[in-house]
Amino acid sequence: KEALENSRVSYKENLGDFINNNLNNILVINGPVTSGQPMPDIYPKHQLIIRIEPDMSHIYIASKPFRDYCAQGQLIVKDLLRVLKSEGVYLGNVKKRMNKGTKLAGPPVDTYLFTMDEAILGLDELIESIEKDE
Repeated sequence: KEALENSRVSYKENLGDFINNNLNNILVINGPVTSGQPMPDIYPKHQLIIRIEPDMSHIYIASKPFRDYCAQGQLIVKDLLRVLKSEGVYLGNVKKRMNKGTKLAGPPVDTYLFTMDEAILGLDELIESIEKDE
């Protein structure tokens, strides 16, 4: 039982580590609004890998870069997602237009959908660290 608890902690840490390693690849934008387009709070400086929608408490992570990260760290993606799903952090696989709400167009991509969990992501601290990096 203790080993399972330790793996749960490290899975959350792995997810947090992936997000921290991709601070320059994050779009922070509220979901669709009724009056016009939402304005992004933060644009990615490089490739768009993570989309955060604070108003919906959703984090979309492009599945291929996340799978590559897991393979590099010798993590089994299915196990990680299963444990995080049991904790209510992982919500499922979805197709998402990662740049929706911006001036850029793009096709939907496979993503993993997570809920914003303070153990993984403190949004205020995240935005502050990205803005410091600019």
